[in-house]
Amino acid sequence: MTSCIKNLYISLSRKKILNYDAVSQTQLIRCLSTIDLTLIGIGSTLGSGIYVLTGEVARNKSGPAIVISFFIAAFVSILSGLCYAEFGARVPKAGSAYIYCYISIGEFVAFIIAWNLLLEYIIGASAIARAVSSYIDILAGGAIQNQTMSLIGEVNIRGFSQYIDIFSFVIVMLFTLIHSFGIKNSARVNNFCVLCNLLTIFTIIIVGSFYAEKKTGVILHRLVYKVLLQDQRHVFLHLLDLI
Repeated sequence: MTSCIKNLYISLSRKKILNYDAVSQTQLIRCLSTIDLTLIGIGSTLGSGIYVLTGEVARNKSGPAIVISFFIAAFVSILSGLCYAEFGARVPKAGSAYIYCYISIGEFVAFIIAWNLLLEYIIGASAIARAVSSYIDILAGGAIQNQTMSLIGEVNIRGFSQYIDIFSFVIVMLFTLIHSFGIKNSARVNNFCVLCNLLTIFTIIIVGSFYAEKKTGVILHRLVYKVLLQDQRHVFLHLLDLI
């Protein structure tokens, strides 16, 4: 019994041996430029949540204090970026957190990390497709939802959508088809989408600046000043008043 447990532990904790002399050798074609890699990184951070959640949270929950939330989120993002920089420096090989855990911790942890990454990508892709479908449905006056519910019916299951969103499935399959044509072609599509995304965000910022109230800026300036130099307890009370 003891030997079986020991063998199981050895099997689950065995580590991958990395040959650092052959790190630069790969069968993959290195066809992405620095601009492509940069835009892929920006595209992975600018998801549909910036359109779906930001306005709702600012309008109904935090108000002007959402700027402070952005600063906190930016700080956390910097820490996450430093973690991945450590991955790349210690294990200079493609594979992200999976290969890092496989080399430094063991096979079982790497197995869990790999499936978590797959789950993350599945949830992320489905959430973005659902958001795009919802926006197009709103622009179409609810035609997609009404037509689907009239043909298929309503889904009365708790935790699920009110209707089967076939259009989201079509979006996922379309981008899956684009990815099948190769990384260079999919990078071109990603670059186009990211540039449109950035253009939309800058347009919202510029147009929104004309509707900004001076009173709100003064309140935020006082809050930041109190956070840095004065009593934080009063700041928390002011934030509660804003919320």
